[in-house]
Amino acid sequence: MSLQEHRNKEFLGGLVYLLTIDMSPITGDPLHRLRFTNNYGSSGTGIIYQGNSYKPHPYEIKQVKRKTKASKSSAKLAISDNDFVISRFIDDVGGSIQNARVLELKVYGRYLDTGVEANPLAYIKRLDHVVNFVEDSDKRGELIIHTIDPLSKDLSVPSLSFSAGIPNSAESSINIFPAVDRRIVKGR
Repeated sequence: MSLQEHRNKEFLGGLVYLLTIDMSPITGDPLHRLRFTNNYGSSGTGIIYQGNSYKPHPYEIKQVKRKTKASKSSAKLAISDNDFVISRFIDDVGGSIQNARVLELKVYGRYLDTGVEANPLAYIKRLDHVVNFVEDSDKRGELIIHTIDPLSKDLSVPSLSFSAGIPNSAESSINIFPAVDRRIVKGR
């Protein structure tokens, strides 16, 4: 193998992000899936990967960190709805896409079905969440889909409680540490 052939094998092509919103496990209808890409493809009609067609549609994913539940992973998916594709999809599946699976794959252009070395297993999962709720954006023609990671766990924080005793009695007790019994007697 020459040096040029070796360098050509190293070039993987540009990164392509593929988004799937899947309601088929919930509705039982295999047609209740939307597939989008931010890339237009060579012909301008989209991209084909693993035999599935991904249509060009603008979207953006933002990771969100919650203060109260730091262990819960979530994301916001801002997606254009100027052509009402998402709104019609929501109506078709029964008015809500809650618990739909949102999956985004990252693939190098070389491994797409139309690439130099088509490989259906050459992808990285960038996002695999379920829909929590959908809201209208401040921008006209845009929806925000809030998702959560079903595999992340809630952090259980132990609570601390104490008692200051019986009100208006001669004895007050503050027992912050259960192993130590502290009784404070009012002498006045």
